[in-house]
Parts: sequence; structure tokens; C-alpha cells
Amino acid sequence: MDTKLIEEAIMKQEPVKIQLVNGDILAGWLEYGFNYDFIYLNTGFGTLTVAKDSIKIISYVFDCR
Repeated sequence: MDTKLIEEAIMKQEPVKIQLVNGDILAGWLEYGFNYDFIYLNTGFGTLTVAKDSIKIISYVFDCR
């Protein structure tokens, strides 16, 4: 998992997509949290708490690299 990308996405407020180990795909904006083991993903409908160790792939939704 790319912690630099997580920190950068929080600062820039760029939408990200996350694929979990179980195959689920989530998308939204990352929010600040107090627990280092979890990230907080605002989907537009609510905020999900995702364990960092359950993330397989994380990337920007609009990756223009």
C-alpha cells in the first residue's frame, strides 16, 4: 500500500479508488483520521472506515501520469 499516495490524496482532495483484498472496489475522497491503522473514505453518501491492511490496490480515479 502506498502511504505517500494516501497522504497526498488527503492534502489535494483528489478522488481515489481502492480495491480491497476481498475484491470489493470503493471510490471517494480520503479524510483525516486519528487512527493510523484505518483510513476514512467519503463516498458522497457517507464515510466508510477501511482497515489499511485490507487494501490491495489504491490509486487516483483520474490518473493522468
